[in-house]
Amino acid sequence: MAVRKLTEKERTVLLYSMRYPEHSDTELARHADMNLFTFNKVKNSLRQRGLLRRLLVPNYGSLGFEIISTFSGSNMEYLQSPISRDLLKKRMREEKPGKLFFSFLEAHQGMGMLVAEDFTALRRAELNKRRVQAELNIPSGDIDLRSLSLRDVMFKRFFDLYPLMIKEYGDDIMIGDIEAVSEAQKAVETTWEDFLSQKVEAPPAQLSEVEASLLNEIVRSPSARDQELCRNVGISRYRIRRIKDELFGQGLIKSIHIPFLSRLGYEVMMFTSLSFVPDMDIRSNMKKHWANAMPNVIFMAFDDMNGIGLGVFPDLSSASITHGMFQKALGDLNLLEEDPMIQFFSIPNGVYDNWFRFQDPLITKGVWSLSDMVERDYR
Repeated sequence: MAVRKLTEKERTVLLYSMRYPEHSDTELARHADMNLFTFNKVKNSLRQRGLLRRLLVPNYGSLGFEIISTFSGSNMEYLQSPISRDLLKKRMREEKPGKLFFSFLEAHQGMGMLVAEDFTALRRAELNKRRVQAELNIPSGDIDLRSLSLRDVMFKRFFDLYPLMIKEYGDDIMIGDIEAVSEAQKAVETTWEDFLSQKVEAPPAQLSEVEASLLNEIVRSPSARDQELCRNVGISRYRIRRIKDELFGQGLIKSIHIPFLSRLGYEVMMFTSLSFVPDMDIRSNMKKHWANAMPNVIFMAFDDMNGIGLGVFPDLSSASITHGMFQKALGDLNLLEEDPMIQFFSIPNGVYDNWFRFQDPLITKGVWSLSDMVERDYR
């Protein structure tokens, strides 16, 4: 299947909305030279079809998380059963509330991503998961876990699909510059590398109970109006607006759009993990050669020893060609200690149990048993 065809108006609205997720429709329509009624009508249509979905990404490193991990594996036939997955999720909520923010299953294989407070928490989570699976007799297959320190990692992508959308839909559309005024708009302008990579040793942000509750709510429901947040959190609209401005201003959250990829016509997802040659200048090489390259790679993170990446493609051929080019380029730079580990997934045939639920790690931070949650259910 080719990438989904969109009309000129749909392409314009999609690109402006993805580039400026925190600007008003009135302002975007004016810059797009489109009347507001038409802009809203097209935007609502894109949303209804799952082609435009606004999410809020927390800055996990600044919120006290130290590890970002990916798992990938095979022999996961047991997890294809919805009954098995529901049983596991129910017990994991009771026994180990810590969650993935993304997971994907297809045929016999799967992958996922999570953040953890530290390696001790990560280890406890893994041991608890194995115990629950053993009790339920639901094996998870052969799993390979890769973990990077959020204090050392560099992000080139974090599910930012705007470069890919520009490549596919922006040939004849000029997206003009719009000034960022509010704290939320300024946060969008911050690069993902600067937003998610800690530059100095700094203590995690200390949030009050109200601030933490509001953070959880707006990440869980990024489209919720202030009036709805007032009811859920129990504070005034004035405090809602003030705290939100502080959260954006402190670099603790940032807006992004992540459409459903299958509905845009992407059929292949490629996951890869890399092992770098010790003592090589990985950061300088990556910054020099890959800063703006490869828009199909929607997630890329690396430290001085390892790297992980995720790409999406319209077909297997384009995914294989891109992987070959990427591997050759890194090989020419003498950066790889061994050939990359790679997995291909079929997006249309996949099962998403966690489709970028960025709030999941937040609501379970520091919680390791159901009683510790004190009857709180932010879902």
